[in-house]
Amino acid sequence: MTDPAPARILLADDHALVRRGVRLILESEPDLTVVAEADDGAEALALARAHRPDLAVLDIAMPRLTGLQAARELSRTQPDTRVLILTMYDNEQFFFEALAAGASGYVLKSVADRDLVEACRATLRGEPFLYPGAVNALIRDYLDRVRDGRALPSRVITGREEEILKTRRRGPHHPADRGPPGHQPQDRRTPPRQPAPETRPQGPPGTHPVRHPGGPDRTLSCRRP
Repeated sequence: MTDPAPARILLADDHALVRRGVRLILESEPDLTVVAEADDGAEALALARAHRPDLAVLDIAMPRLTGLQAARELSRTQPDTRVLILTMYDNEQFFFEALAAGASGYVLKSVADRDLVEACRATLRGEPFLYPGAVNALIRDYLDRVRDGRALPSRVITGREEEILKTRRRGPHHPADRGPPGHQPQDRRTPPRQPAPETRPQGPPGTHPVRHPGGPDRTLSCRRP
């Protein structure tokens, strides 16, 4: 009897070192293999269309498209590809947005060596995987909604917040954040340049100007006769 083929995983993170470490964790397991890597959300969608992976492991903060935007698009266009969020953000806001985007799991990078493999397997089985803080947040939110009689909004973070997530790790010198050619970014820490003090016309050597009240400057000679 032959062993089943390993689950095919797409990995998206904008840091090559993180991708390398995650790939080592996943490919140390016989039932998991990474078939493609992307360094932003847009590339992740293109590779997902090309490779049709069983699972997409997405970071949240990436340029071009965030992991949340990519998760929403994958859920809409490739529902057979399950989504797992792997992030540094221990944040209830992002957690709820990830669930709304169609993610089946949410894992923190700080405990990836402990939780990632089991999270992938649970997600592939169609089961949710949440880190303990996310479970507590989910319970608190449910209890708060029951108590207040309110529903969870359809969008938890705004479009502007998503734009911030795209640029958060690019740094100030990323080409997408520069102005048009020839544009020099202003250093906000440098005060604006003050105009040069007005200079008065100088007379011949050995003279200096004298101002008379109400009248123009006149040149007084200091030369000896």
